[in-house]
Amino acid sequence: TRSGLQREVLALARALSRAIRTKPIENQPALRAAVRGAFDASSRVDRTNFARIEHLIRQGRKQLELLQSERCMGVHAHVHVQARTDGPQPHEGRSAQNR
Repeated sequence: TRSGLQREVLALARALSRAIRTKPIENQPALRAAVRGAFDASSRVDRTNFARIEHLIRQGRKQLELLQSERCMGVHAHVHVQARTDGPQPHEGRSAQNR
């Protein structure tokens, strides 16, 4: 039998998979890769580190909420969900005056 945490992780994985299928087909491979990467990285967490596992589940749920948003179209970097916007994005990194 599976523990409660294992069931939560599996449910989160299924929900993420379903959410990915609602996105444009051209963005789905990158989304799948990002989710797979996050799960693969998390798989190295000690199974008895319940606080860390619960933290990762909370992070995953937040990512799921963003992914379920109609504004979300793809991913940026590795696991951060990128939202579609109607206006220009602020420049990330150093500001022009600090260059």
